[in-house]
Amino acid sequence: MNDDRSHSSLLVPPSTQDWIQGVLSAKVVLVMYGDYQCSRSADVYKMIKAIKRELNTCFGEDYLCFIFRHFPQAQIHPQAQRQPKQPLPPPKESFG
Repeated sequence: MNDDRSHSSLLVPPSTQDWIQGVLSAKVVLVMYGDYQCSRSADVYKMIKAIKRELNTCFGEDYLCFIFRHFPQAQIHPQAQRQPKQPLPPPKESFG
């Protein structure tokens, strides 16, 4: 496994400007693009939270860094396009 993070395949690499749970130096960095109004995004977020809890238990708190990026689907959710000036974390249990 290559641990060289300079070869990130993301156009915008993870940074402190993102909404982050964990540390960027984690062994695994997972970036989720989701829509705050999408119930499927909320369901995926719940699954990721559960997986993160399990990984933390098995490998420690710094194993997984989870990053959420707002990716509005305005054609499906008309209110999703309204972008906050500051990045907001996903709500506790759902996106909207």
